Amino acid sequence: MAHIPRLGVGADGRVVTGEDAVDDARQRPQGAALVVVCVASFMVALDLSIVNIALPSIQDDLGFAATDVQWVLTGYALPFGGFLLVGGRLADLLGRRRVFAGGLAVFALASLAGGLATLAWMLVAARALQGLGAAAVSPAALALVTAVFPAGVRRDRALSVYAATGALGFTSGLIASGLLTQLAGWRWVFLVNVPVAVATLLAALVVVPDPPSPTRPPRPNLVGAATITLGLAALLYALDQASHLGWGAPATQASLGVGAGLLAGFAATERRSAAPLIPPAFFRDPTLTVVNTVMLLKSTIGIAVLFVPTLYFQQVLDYSPLASALAFLPSGITAILAALTSPRLIHQLGGTWPVLVLGLSLQLTGLGLMTAMPTGGAWPVLLAGLLLTGLGFLWSEVALTVTTASRLTVHTRGLGAGVLRTAAQLGGALGIGIIAVIISARTSAAGGAAAGGSALVSGLQAGLWCGAGFTAAALVLVLTSPRSHPDHR
Repeated sequence: MAHIPRLGVGADGRVVTGEDAVDDARQRPQGAALVVVCVASFMVALDLSIVNIALPSIQDDLGFAATDVQWVLTGYALPFGGFLLVGGRLADLLGRRRVFAGGLAVFALASLAGGLATLAWMLVAARALQGLGAAAVSPAALALVTAVFPAGVRRDRALSVYAATGALGFTSGLIASGLLTQLAGWRWVFLVNVPVAVATLLAALVVVPDPPSPTRPPRPNLVGAATITLGLAALLYALDQASHLGWGAPATQASLGVGAGLLAGFAATERRSAAPLIPPAFFRDPTLTVVNTVMLLKSTIGIAVLFVPTLYFQQVLDYSPLASALAFLPSGITAILAALTSPRLIHQLGGTWPVLVLGLSLQLTGLGLMTAMPTGGAWPVLLAGLLLTGLGFLWSEVALTVTTASRLTVHTRGLGAGVLRTAAQLGGALGIGIIAVIISARTSAAGGAAAGGSALVSGLQAGLWCGAGFTAAALVLVLTSPRSHPDHR
């Protein structure tokens, strides 16, 4: 019998034959799954920043005390950062699509509750529930990308798009907050998530594959899950308090003590557990140890690189809040550029390590340029610094994510994603905790409010140099660490 070639219609509308038809058919469901996962990633990142500009309106409407309104931000950040590791491990044990969908459902309900809140405590509680939902979605989403796409060019491209949509979501949150608050009211900062989360949940159940685990999942270590979640949340709270009150404040030191004690308790329960939350072999991989340490160090500028320019735009250049938010539009362009170029860079340069070195070098250069911020109205050097910093930050982010994915097994994809995202959250909190204190001290030493914008610029420059120091440490660690992993190609 004559061989009849298999026919199909490609994604671009052309007729394809043979293995091309099979290959194209596989790409289409992969592409749909990636869209769903990236929408969820965008939404979670958006909510990390979308509330910022709406805070004054929320404070006036719900009667928050001036010292308490910050809990609208902190109430989301603490459970989000604290539960990421557990969320990732549960994705491995219970199923990645199941945890992803469950997190979206919680996120949607919490967003609805936040938009309808009539009392301050209701909004804070809704934000905490949002954070828990997001902490389930984020590592499960990253684990799904690595599960759906086989190692190679397609996975690199998918991870690049995933990382870029997260960065774009965080930047877009600043702009969306100003627009929604001004045009529709602060409640829509939360309500806008509801239809998006519900649609993403329904789409996930249809187009996102979820291969069954090859082994029966062990019973989760609930005591360990509780202690590490509370321990990380206490540590994040201590870092948050350090940025407001200083490292010597009783609240900061007490939270550090509680966090350290809980993390020590987690280590003790893990050693005795028959089914530890983190398998002992996980951190025996030296490459994963280096990758997560570099992620922590480089992420110290993640929040600061938005915090510092925001202060500069509003308090030195006297921009309105909305104009300050719009000034970050170039950062969105940078995210798109990084997504388009990262996979090609990885394969042209022969692996993720050269891209990581290049990204950290650009991040360091960009931070140096940002320190040249003028006290007047022209800021092209600052803009160039922002663009280089953002491009380097995202290139190194993709390189770290791809390297992590190449080191994980089918049983640890969620855990690896959770650990990596936890390192990023801790790095951002540590960075702002240290940089905010340095900015305040340097501004006061330069004359404070009496000296005008020049004193604040001096403080902001000192903060940026601190971030550059963390980035330089990450670069040195990469350059001096043994290349124990195979180059990813």
